[in-house]
Order: sequence, then C-alpha cells, then structure tokens
Amino acid sequence: MLLILDVANEIGYDPARVNEQTVGIVSEAIFDTLLETDPEGKLQPSLAESWTASEDQLSYTFKLREGVVFHDGSSFDSADVVYTLGRFKDPEVGAPRAALLANIQSVVADDPLTVTVNLATPQSSILSTLSHISAAILPDGAGDDPEFGKHPVGTGPFKFKEWVRDQRIRVTANDDYWRSERPYLDGIDFTFNSDDNARSAAVRSGDVDFLYQAPAETVDILKNDASFHISGEGGYSWHYMVMNPAFEPFSDVRVRQAIFLALDRSALAVGGLGAGNGEPLNGGFLPASDPAGITEAVWTQDYDKAADLLKEAGYEDGFSFDILSLSGWAWQNRTMQVLAEQLKPLGITANVRIVEPSSMISSAVGRDYEAMAWSFAPTYSPDERIQQTFVTGAPNNWGDFSNEEFDRLATQARQSSDPEEQADLTREAMEIATCEGPYAFLYNYNVYDITGSRVHGYESTPLVSYRSLRDVWLEQ
Repeated sequence: MLLILDVANEIGYDPARVNEQTVGIVSEAIFDTLLETDPEGKLQPSLAESWTASEDQLSYTFKLREGVVFHDGSSFDSADVVYTLGRFKDPEVGAPRAALLANIQSVVADDPLTVTVNLATPQSSILSTLSHISAAILPDGAGDDPEFGKHPVGTGPFKFKEWVRDQRIRVTANDDYWRSERPYLDGIDFTFNSDDNARSAAVRSGDVDFLYQAPAETVDILKNDASFHISGEGGYSWHYMVMNPAFEPFSDVRVRQAIFLALDRSALAVGGLGAGNGEPLNGGFLPASDPAGITEAVWTQDYDKAADLLKEAGYEDGFSFDILSLSGWAWQNRTMQVLAEQLKPLGITANVRIVEPSSMISSAVGRDYEAMAWSFAPTYSPDERIQQTFVTGAPNNWGDFSNEEFDRLATQARQSSDPEEQADLTREAMEIATCEGPYAFLYNYNVYDITGSRVHGYESTPLVSYRSLRDVWLEQ
C-alpha cells in the first residue's frame, strides 16, 4: 500500500520526539502505547489489559499484556514501561510533550506484568496522555542509542524496513503482532510530497492508495466520485496566528487586540479552506459545540475600535511585520494572505513568508519570528493542549504567554475529577488567553483523507489518529 504524506521528516521516528504530525502517523504503525482511544475518544486497552486508580487519584496501576514481543525479539514487560516513561521525562531527551508527564513522581515495576504510575497531584488527563503515540513503549534501554529514530523498534503491527530521506519510509507486516490476524497488509510505503497538485494527481491516477490531509479543492472535485472514499468531517484540528511579544508592536496588548478586531474569521476559513470545510473559532482552540468551548465570539470585526486601540498605542499610521507560514500547506498560506488583506485598512502591512517545517520549528523555539501561522491536531483532553501550549513555560508556548489567573484555572481544571467543572474552568481560562494572549485564534478545520476504491477498513477519527491502518486491506 502506498500512502502519501505532505511533509518529509528530518529527525527520525523516535516517538518521544514527535513534534510533526507526519512523524506520529508512521510511529503509530510501528509502536503501541499502554492505552488507546477509539474513534469516539474513549480509552481502550492496548499494551495494558486493564488499569485501576487509587481513591485519591494519585496512583494508577496497569496490568500488562502477556506474550507481547518487540520487533527485535525481546519480550515486553514492566521494565520497558519504567524505562520509557522515565526517558520521556528526561530533559536531555527533549520530548516536546514532556510537560504532560512532569507530574509523574515515580513509575514502579510491581512485578513483570504490573506497573504503577504515581503522581504528585491529581491529573485528569494522565490516561489520555499515556494513550498518545509520543508515549509509545520502547524496549528497555533502546532509546539510549542516539540513532534509534533511524531504525525504530516497537511492538506495533508493522516493522521498520527502510527510510530514504525525503522520499519514503517503508514498513512491513509484523508476523508476531499480538493482535490476532493483524495487520492485513504486507506493508506500507509512506511517501512524501509537499506539492498539493502532485499529491492530488497521485491519488487520482491510482499511483497511491491513500492521500493524507487532502487539499479542500481536491475533496470538492472527488466527493461525488464513487471511485474514492473521503473521510474527516467534524474535525477539531485548529489554526491560529501567534505574535511574538518580543517584537515591539506586539508587546502592547492593545496592538494585539486591534488585530483581533480586524479579523473576519468566517472569511478566513472560507478563504483558506473553501466553503464548508472549517468553522470560525469564537475564542480559544475548541469549537463552540465542545463542553469547554466558548459559545459567543470574543472578538468580531470592528475596524473603528481597532483603529482607536492602535492610536492609543501610538501606531495610528500602522506598521509592518512578517508572518511565517509553512511550505506545502497551501490552505494555511491562503489563510494568511486573506488575513494580510484584512489588516490593510488599519495601515498594517503583513508580509507572508513561506518557510520549511524545520525552519519554522527552529524559529519558534528560538523566538526568531515576528508572527507565524500554526496549526495543531486535537487532543483527547483539553488539558493536554493547554499544558503544552498555553501555561507559563510550556514547551510550545512560543508566544511566551504568562498569566497567573490562567495558570491557576488550568491547574484547577487538571486536578478536577468533575467533567462539568473541568469544562467551566477550561472555558474561563481560554477566555483569558483569547483576550490577553498573543494568539489570534482563527478556525477549526476538517482533516480529510482520501482512499481509493480498493482500500477497505480505514476508520478516521477526530483525534487524527491512524492506528486503524492495521485493519486496512486492499481489494485485488
């Protein structure tokens, strides 16, 4: 089977170091986690057959699956879990999601098939965090090899076979996979192409079987063609622009708010994605339909109020700045072009600069940017995204947002065991980030995948997981 991705990976396939969605997709073929989430977001057993929580929600005990072997022939047991989670937290590893497990005090192997995770404080999102592919289980000590990501070893349905940088990664069926009769496929070739036209042509011609994150225009063309199946409605993926407060105009909250007031988010969604492929965000990153979503728009387009704020801030004549946007993501680039047009009436010139993913991440981490467009896939729990992206010092908090009240609310939501209270606290926190932070939240969008008529068994999920590739089979 040939599956075409949009962006080639440059760092290898070490799941702990996942920071690009395409890396995670390949990793899901090679690795397993303790738990999984099904397409509805409900937790399911995987390498852990069952789990129990202590009454105080500070300890979680996992009963591990017996008879599982890694691709190198070694047996899976509790020592592998202890090693993997300890490595994940190690600052030298530099795991982008390490903050999500920082609350773990210890991981104890009670016996070869039992492991207990002890927390410093209650954490409502801990189980969903352990279900993410970045927490995939490695053989004890395997990650100490600096080259591990170039020849990854897991317990998953497919074994790593070959990686030709910028061209493809090949995996083959794991004949010893613990899930009975899986996978159906003999193997998968993941190929890479950042050109939307070329990617679309490849699936239409039958050169590839699976087009990941299909461009909206391709979806519109093929949606009535019975030769293809399109999935991905109801997406929680989200798009935003972050401004760097270290850049002089954006250090002033009035300037940021003037930009928020200049934006027509519905027009941005249509301009970037086409009609019907995205929903404008009222505030924060969650849709209004989510229990924690903001139901009424925090900012609506008002050029008069925006102009007044710029005048107060001393920028009544406007200013110019650069927006970094990812190459290969035509919809993102279109969105930023529309956004730039919406700022012109205020005398603000936004120059859209297209950059490669590696350059984008480097600029974000080094704070070497003025503004940048970014998108994230959804997480099972909002706490996971908040802890990664918005709390003080979070690894993906590239706008260096820091607000004591936001952090307090986020902590309360994380520690609450009441879903309704969690949602209320999360909503209140994200209203603060929407008003005070350097984030222009734009829209949620659908992540469309297109498969050819001979592909069966693929099941999409709003969480943008591709573990169902183990269930895919091809009609001959």
